[in-house]
Amino acid sequence: MFKTILLQELHGLMYFMSAALLYLVITPTRLYTTRKRQWLFIAILAVLSYFYLFYEDIRPEIYVLHLIPVCVGFTVLYEGRWPAICTWAAFNFGNSLILHNEILPVISATTVMLAVGLAFQKKYTSASDVSKYFVSVGILTLYLLMVSLMNPSIIDDVPFFLLTVAGSYLSTLLTTFLYANVKRQEIVKEKLIHAEKYHLIGQLAASISHEIRNPLTISRGFMQMMRKPSLEESEIQRYVALSLEGIDQANSIITDYLNFAKPNIDVCEPLDLNQEIRSALPFVSSLAALSNVEIVLQSREETPVIIMGDSKKLRQCLLNLTKNAIEAMPDGGRLTIETLKSHEGVELHVKDTGIGMFKDQLKSAGLPFYTTKEKGTGLGLMVVTSMLKTMNGRISFDSKPNQGTQCRIVFRQTGSSGKSASSSITM
Repeated sequence: MFKTILLQELHGLMYFMSAALLYLVITPTRLYTTRKRQWLFIAILAVLSYFYLFYEDIRPEIYVLHLIPVCVGFTVLYEGRWPAICTWAAFNFGNSLILHNEILPVISATTVMLAVGLAFQKKYTSASDVSKYFVSVGILTLYLLMVSLMNPSIIDDVPFFLLTVAGSYLSTLLTTFLYANVKRQEIVKEKLIHAEKYHLIGQLAASISHEIRNPLTISRGFMQMMRKPSLEESEIQRYVALSLEGIDQANSIITDYLNFAKPNIDVCEPLDLNQEIRSALPFVSSLAALSNVEIVLQSREETPVIIMGDSKKLRQCLLNLTKNAIEAMPDGGRLTIETLKSHEGVELHVKDTGIGMFKDQLKSAGLPFYTTKEKGTGLGLMVVTSMLKTMNGRISFDSKPNQGTQCRIVFRQTGSSGKSASSSITM
């Protein structure tokens, strides 16, 4: 008898603990404090409860004396109102309509258990481990007393009753111990994530302050030099130009940071990607001509390649990427811009034949203030990445030293389908 009771209790407990721990493992970090997390737990519990109730050989008395109080008490103390109410409803449904036990004792005891548990729930979360054990055992005892008093026949087989109840207490202590430790580790992990975010914010603020201070200090120095009475007009004009250049650089850093921090799309509309590229290229054509760079626009589609986005921000991304590619070819070369449709969505490839990047440089691409340019700020690519995310775009790079770099952008929206073709325009 002892072996039968133990196996059935462990079997039911494994189903419930699988539901309780499984959702913790698969819950995304962003759901730590949202109601979506509770509904995820309810969904997992519902699926496992279905398999347990309809496919397992269950002894009704063990279900009433062990699984119901352990599971309802656990859920009401740890997971809040809605998971507790749904667990209460599911176990009462299984008890009355599937196992055909007496309804009144169980539904009365679980209702009291639910009310008491919800009353203690807020304080329970921040309580000590010893207090959690006392509360869990107290709620279980209250349930068992009510069921025993309202249904005396359940204690007719005294050895069976005592063994089952002993298993209930042990299961309650075990689940409280395991879950308290899991939740503690989860809280530590959440604090570490927040600490990393604050550390990154501090680094970013320090970097921005440093980057802005440099051009402003230079501008201030030139302005002080302009106060000398013996300066010629040509020197004054040169100092003015250098001062304005420093101020413009500081303004550019602030603008890029704001675009990164708030990359909101003002107008989201269908855009022909090829047309947007053609509209942006004239702004870099003079730089390409000075650098002896040939620009080739290719499209594998004969119909418009449509994405959803903001034309102004998309062109800003295109200008940043093409400008970077041209500057990576100081001795000339070819810049190839290609559009196509794939199973992932609409793709844009920007490929140059420039100096390329090493693996370490490639890993750092897009990080704040990381740049391989002598006068770069390291914010441009970071801003591009942020803006593309708002248009459901994902950017990646492939590069080798002295073999050029290819930038691949995938927009998850797809435009009108059309017959594949190949066309090209050389500038």
